[in-house]
Amino acid sequence: MTKHLHPLAIAVNLRDIVVQNFFWLILIGVNFRKLLQKGWFIPVCVGISGFFVGWAILKYWRFTFAIRNSALTIHYGIIVRHQEHIPFGRIQTVRENQPWYLRPLGLYQLEIETSGKSLNKAEAQLAVVSAVVVRELAQRRQSNVDSESQEITADTPVHSKTAEATYDIKNRDLNIFALTSQGIVPVILVLSWIVNKLQEWLPAAYWHKVERSFAGQSLLILAVLILGVLVIGLLVSYAQQLIKFFHFHAQRQGHQLLISQGLFSRHQTTTDLKRIQAICLSQTALRQIFHLVSVELLLAASQDSGQQKNVLAVPVIQRSAVWQQLKQLLQISVDLNFKLTQIVSQNRWYYLRNNFLWSLLIVIHMTGWRWPWGGLSVLVTIFAVLAGIYASRNTGYYIESQQRLYLQSARVFQRDLFIIDKRKIQSLVWQQSWWMQAKHNYHLIVNVRQNNGNHAIRLKYLTHQQAQQIQSWYKSI
Repeated sequence: MTKHLHPLAIAVNLRDIVVQNFFWLILIGVNFRKLLQKGWFIPVCVGISGFFVGWAILKYWRFTFAIRNSALTIHYGIIVRHQEHIPFGRIQTVRENQPWYLRPLGLYQLEIETSGKSLNKAEAQLAVVSAVVVRELAQRRQSNVDSESQEITADTPVHSKTAEATYDIKNRDLNIFALTSQGIVPVILVLSWIVNKLQEWLPAAYWHKVERSFAGQSLLILAVLILGVLVIGLLVSYAQQLIKFFHFHAQRQGHQLLISQGLFSRHQTTTDLKRIQAICLSQTALRQIFHLVSVELLLAASQDSGQQKNVLAVPVIQRSAVWQQLKQLLQISVDLNFKLTQIVSQNRWYYLRNNFLWSLLIVIHMTGWRWPWGGLSVLVTIFAVLAGIYASRNTGYYIESQQRLYLQSARVFQRDLFIIDKRKIQSLVWQQSWWMQAKHNYHLIVNVRQNNGNHAIRLKYLTHQQAQQIQSWYKSI
């Protein structure tokens, strides 16, 4: 049966229309400001508002959908009519978003992603629908049988299958995860930007007065102020993580993984496990101290949602429990006694050398630009060298079997362990610069699919023997 969206979709359409035409509204206001000042302001506002409201209502009325036996059919378009017919077998991911303003009404926003076209957004979007529609779509996808005559009510369970494995985030782990989040960095950068803008907007005399006040303070007071900024940044970052991962729940039903999370806005994602291209176990240096690890999934998709490229299957879990959780939730068994083949000791200094050289350019520039405070940029060199040491000690690989490869790479004080099946690897690329030829060293790039693009995993400064071992494994049947 053909249905319309919930009437609240009119408000969502109106919001989108205003956002899309905001630039033109500003342009009209600037170019016709003299005319608007002569008594035309109210008539013009009423006319534009009426046009936008009428457009939103017409767009709502011309959008219909039908959930049939084996497919979802959507009709839309005001002047030119479009029809999308999406078989349930092609649907790869369904995102059920419930923003804070829809939660009291029990309404949802649906994004449906398929293996079809390459888009910058989901192939099908239902702006506002009731819980009955969500349940009906979930049931049709699961059964995919002739159940058109079956009545779906608000009491029908969303997922008829029993969860075969579940994961719920632990409060202790979530608190440590939030406190060790790197989200404090952008918060501090935003605070710095605000201070910089205040310096531009405030009168110069007032700003000089502030600087003199700070100059007359003791180092203890300045240290307290700096500590206060760090504490504010930490609290904001902590709150962001708690709100984002509040009541995080993941469960596997057959070949589907269902993930729900969020405090004010509730989000649920349904993903086909067959789409998984690689599993990434991620740890920052700080979280290594607490033995915490995050599990991300690299997925193949027809579009890049523009939000988060990877699906966070397990935000935080003790490393000792992660392997059992992978087996239950993702149906993957790993060798618990695996040991990575690391970069040989004589090649590790290349990581330090490279980091030292690029940091030296920053120090020279900052020191020459603003002395003596620019001299503090020498801390960048210390940071870069330590990051090089960390990367060199956390890079390696392990060949578990003829069909599975483990790759661990490191960036700025964060290591990522990728578990990849051979059939999911798109290509292997070997790089060797002319000065690496004498030492017979290689860079390895393993390409796997990520959404509608590519994710390159890089291992640097492998020896000829190590490179040949991985190449022989990949070429073997």
